Amino acid sequence: MTRDNSGASQTLLTKSEFLSFRECGKSAWLRRNRPGAVDWPPPSEFDRLLMREDYRVEAIARRMLVDGPGGELFDFQVEFIEGTCLARADAVKRFPDGSIEIFEVKSSTSPAEHIVDACFQRIIAERAGFSVRAVHIIHVNPDYRRKGDVDASALLIIESVDDAIAAIREEIENSLDTALEYLGLDTIDESGCECIRKSRAQWCAAFTHFNRNLPDPSVHVLPRMTGNRLFRLMDEGRLSIHDLDDTDVTPSQLPVLAALKTGQPQIDRERLKMFVSGLAYPLYMYDYETAAGAVPMADGHGPHEQIPVQWSCHVVDEQGEYDHSEFLAKRHGQEGELVASLRNAIGDTGNLMVWNASFEKACNRRLARLLPQYAEYLEDLNDRTVDLMDVFKAHYVHPDFCGSVSIKRVLPVLCPELAYSETEVHDGTGAILAFTEMAESTDPVRSAELRRQLLAYCKLDTFAMVSIFQRIQAACT
Repeated sequence: MTRDNSGASQTLLTKSEFLSFRECGKSAWLRRNRPGAVDWPPPSEFDRLLMREDYRVEAIARRMLVDGPGGELFDFQVEFIEGTCLARADAVKRFPDGSIEIFEVKSSTSPAEHIVDACFQRIIAERAGFSVRAVHIIHVNPDYRRKGDVDASALLIIESVDDAIAAIREEIENSLDTALEYLGLDTIDESGCECIRKSRAQWCAAFTHFNRNLPDPSVHVLPRMTGNRLFRLMDEGRLSIHDLDDTDVTPSQLPVLAALKTGQPQIDRERLKMFVSGLAYPLYMYDYETAAGAVPMADGHGPHEQIPVQWSCHVVDEQGEYDHSEFLAKRHGQEGELVASLRNAIGDTGNLMVWNASFEKACNRRLARLLPQYAEYLEDLNDRTVDLMDVFKAHYVHPDFCGSVSIKRVLPVLCPELAYSETEVHDGTGAILAFTEMAESTDPVRSAELRRQLLAYCKLDTFAMVSIFQRIQAACT
């Protein structure tokens, strides 16, 4: 907190709040002025993962700067305060004449998405009276591949962003002044926010507060309902699913619209029969869990490269009987053991069944790069793979899926007896965090508990596919 000249207490506008304002001004105003009006969600597992990666990259960047030329000129976590604005730079290089250079450290592989952040830092520093020579973003080199100890100079790229800042500076300064004025208002119109013009994934945390009168279900439930199609429906005041007819949607949206309007599943039994009859047994229902980080954890790995560390497989025969096998690495870099165990579990005939084939196929291509001796086998796995998720895009659509084809949405509708734990590992991001903690933990009890959770989660993923496939077979009759 700081105080203005009148003695009244004021909250400093930080970069994070300014970025939130740019995403949804009303949500930012509510969080600042009436935070109790909404149950703001805590940081998600994905947020935790991003923070962890930022800390790791920042620690490496700090050592690199200190150990490099002019290392004694650097200070870290430097604050600039101007009026009611606060900027905190990851690193500042101070020159004898009093001028500075600002360095922002990011765990991403490109500076492009951080130019607004860097522009904010420069504006506040200069408004606070500093002469800023340059602003740099230190980011991860996407082409880096680890070999031995991490080579900071090869992992990290220092890139000047002065030209990019200059191109947007006027717009950002205007936006900043608007934010200061708007967030200082005593009241705002709380009927609706601009997020209604965005897809559901982009809605602010206060969306329900501001859009109480939005019909349920709204047109936003339809997959890929964005852009001009959504804007037209908004302009026409037709936001309820029941306001639409078939001419308002794309062919891929038609079955979802029909399910939501009728409240009944839309099942194309002929298509389901074709899908089931075209499969070759045994069926290998398998799933990978991966570990990834901005700082590669083993030789051959690249930044943010999702490398499998675990698999689960349920093998189903034509009579519906099944067996289960699994593998979970103890540490990073055990791809050889992982693929060897998979080779023993998955034979040369029969289809592989996954949920979201693009993910597993990409994992197999990465494994083939790391383990060329298995490249032919992994390519064959991809050739034999079918995507169970595709069935639910058009041929089996339930109103309770709410336009989603996520297994987390489909499973409780078709197989309510199965459920993912909300208190243990229950999604891919959580699995990444859990595996890294397990691999790095010095507490054998904690490590064993995380291993149990990871095995249970991945096993449920593949057993869920077994159960869902059984419902598909039943729907064919």
